[in-house]
Amino acid sequence: MSPHDKKYEFDGFKWEGNGYFGCRRPPAGATFPQNPRKQPWYALAVALEQAKHGNLTNVPRLLEVADKEIDGVLDHACAQILGDAGPTACYPELIEVMRLNENYEFTFSICDALSKRGRLGDIPLLLDAFEANQENGDAEIIPIDIADMLDPGDYSIPIAPDECGGMTRYREVIERTWRDLAERLGSEDALVLRGGLLDVRSLAKLMHHYAKKPVYFPIDLRRKFEAMTGIDCTAFYENRGFCPLPAMAIVEDFLDSPQVENFQPGVRYFFGHRVP
Repeated sequence: MSPHDKKYEFDGFKWEGNGYFGCRRPPAGATFPQNPRKQPWYALAVALEQAKHGNLTNVPRLLEVADKEIDGVLDHACAQILGDAGPTACYPELIEVMRLNENYEFTFSICDALSKRGRLGDIPLLLDAFEANQENGDAEIIPIDIADMLDPGDYSIPIAPDECGGMTRYREVIERTWRDLAERLGSEDALVLRGGLLDVRSLAKLMHHYAKKPVYFPIDLRRKFEAMTGIDCTAFYENRGFCPLPAMAIVEDFLDSPQVENFQPGVRYFFGHRVP
């Protein structure tokens, strides 16, 4: 790793910390490297900074970095950006990488990207990945990711096969749920969050609800809100502890602002820019 690249290295996006604002920013006008494999951390920083300003051209090129097992933290950070800002056209390649990949950690990172994208029709891929890796303890995150997509908040979606009688029954429950939701929304291409159509207003209201009863605040909601709006949510946490009053204030300011009218339901955004 070159000294130039090393100064962009960090320990991953911390959703109980600085989130998408914890990555060192490249100079204004920085260009994506011709060979991102030689400068992987710099490539990530440039792709992210460009994406924050609506230029998603180089986000798919993070696959050139992430699928080579250079660094597990780097791989996961790339996958997170792909999940939140990856254009639809890059997903067939991302899925193919997952199918050919033998590194279970990167498989789980791609599952995270698929679930954060939120497309209903990707749930069978998540189920297959979980079933193939269920003996690995880290695979338990996949049912949680699926529940984040499907559960409306009543805990009706199991987060482990043991909750409903084993893997076969678990698959039946999940497949029936996602197909019913796809029929209700009119397409398996529908983008969802918490059992309904992806919608930043609903997301903000849900966050406000959880913040009022801060026994448990779902960290994935902070990530989704920050990614879609570009609003810095660092103040949600102090020393990794949730701070309900600043969180509610940030969400209320958003809901009361004209900015909320810029977001259409069922559409992905990154830092306020529509993801194609």
